[in-house]
Amino acid sequence: MDHILYIKQKIDEISSEIKLCPFDNNDLRISYLDHMFGVFNINYLQWCAIYSASAIEKAVVKQADRVIFDAFLSIVKNDGYFTNINNSINRGLFLDSWSTFEFFLTYICNELFKEPTKEPTKTKMLEHDYKKVVKILSRHDLSDAELLKLKDCLVEDHLTHLPVTRKYEKLYSLYKNYYKGNWNEDYEFLAFFGKYRNSMHTNYIYHGTDKNYNILGVNYGFINGEAIRPNRKLHVADMINLAVELKNIAMRLFNSIQYPGLLEYPADQVPETQI
Repeated sequence: MDHILYIKQKIDEISSEIKLCPFDNNDLRISYLDHMFGVFNINYLQWCAIYSASAIEKAVVKQADRVIFDAFLSIVKNDGYFTNINNSINRGLFLDSWSTFEFFLTYICNELFKEPTKEPTKTKMLEHDYKKVVKILSRHDLSDAELLKLKDCLVEDHLTHLPVTRKYEKLYSLYKNYYKGNWNEDYEFLAFFGKYRNSMHTNYIYHGTDKNYNILGVNYGFINGEAIRPNRKLHVADMINLAVELKNIAMRLFNSIQYPGLLEYPADQVPETQI
């Protein structure tokens, strides 16, 4: 039960943060907090539902509904089921937190760089890989046709296709004088979070260069071809703390942006319900 109260505490803190946020309600920077409130609230309600199973065990229900109740009660009675549910809820929190950050980071960049004076910045970001390859091949006499083929293959058509760290780096480079935090530590955390998130798609098996991270008091070993190795058993609070820290890093970046206008949330492009 303690971790449910802890999650509720974090939800209340985000609620207070929203009230103090100086941006317009339609601004992406406050909309990000609104969405993160929703991410944490869903996590909270999932845990409330699970622990409600114990409270309703003795409830009197119709025989026709008993099968539904028994399936629900099995969550807390069966260790295997509980572990699977626990892992599923943690994955949901982790992936939703990252996806929310990535979406808002992308669209904040999109809004900032859509002005004519900023268009070259956006173009440079989209052409990053193309320019890098052309530089490597500069000693070869490439024809215009070959350069065009490279451009077609390597130039991205939207900022959403760029790595999170590249967009984060660009915003930081523009507003670093207003950034309130340790950029190196924050960048390291994002690299860790991204690797952890990607490993979830391969059942927590990491593929890449070996690396150790010490994050919020836990050491995580990333060994190529092996499952991620925390130095101790992770608890629900550990996953909550990771999601909270991602939110904090996002807001440190978003609050540093010196843009007096409205970074408008694309409500007309976002469906109210998703299947």
